Amino acid sequence: DGEDSETFLDDLLKQADDAPLTKKKLKSVGLQASQLIKASSDPLRLLQGISQNFPSLAHAISNTKVNATLKNEISANQKKVNAGGSQLFLNGVPIDVESMDVFTLMDRIRTEVRAADVLSELHLTPAIASRLMKLKEPPKQIRIDLRPEEGAEEAVTWVNNLEKDVAYKKYSSSLDELLRPRYPGRLPYLSKNVFNAVFVVDPASDTALTAAEVFSSYMQQFVPIRMGILAVSLKDLKELGGGKEAPGEEDA
Repeated sequence: DGEDSETFLDDLLKQADDAPLTKKKLKSVGLQASQLIKASSDPLRLLQGISQNFPSLAHAISNTKVNATLKNEISANQKKVNAGGSQLFLNGVPIDVESMDVFTLMDRIRTEVRAADVLSELHLTPAIASRLMKLKEPPKQIRIDLRPEEGAEEAVTWVNNLEKDVAYKKYSSSLDELLRPRYPGRLPYLSKNVFNAVFVVDPASDTALTAAEVFSSYMQQFVPIRMGILAVSLKDLKELGGGKEAPGEEDA
């Protein structure tokens, strides 16, 4: 495989041309290089070769035809990653590059290799083994679907509605607002019921008063969160919370 990549790189070098690219061709040369690297049997080797010889290879690369699948994939990624940003994945699992060091990365790689060895002992095809390696871990948090069935009353009593209340009309109604960069922890000012906070409380308990204070504070500050109450008895709360009253639950 490495020899195939070297042969392909040699072919590109034979077509090397220092002639400057037109503005139109320069716009697409990054996509075209990605197409070549993605289709290579040894993409890392070809990436290294192109990076080291890019000025002389740019003209040859600009003749590459980019398929629609790659264009759509890159377009979708650009909506998730800001300009200048980057993401690292290991077998489809995202890795936090800010907190990751080389030792932790090596541990992750060893774990992946051990998992691959186990799958190979099951005599699975490489394609199936690769798909299994990319499966996500089951969520550790329990999520409950509180949406009512058709014709039934809603279990949650909502205190506000970002889509109908006049107080939130000044906020944007476009979902593009979700894609705008902002400081960590800041919610987008969006007049949509995207972010919700549900307080599971006994209306006769002190927690209900605390919930009311939170609602009042958030609404006075026009926080873009739809807030609601799921009324249950203190007995049920203790059974669900292992003897502790659950103050609330948030979801998005």
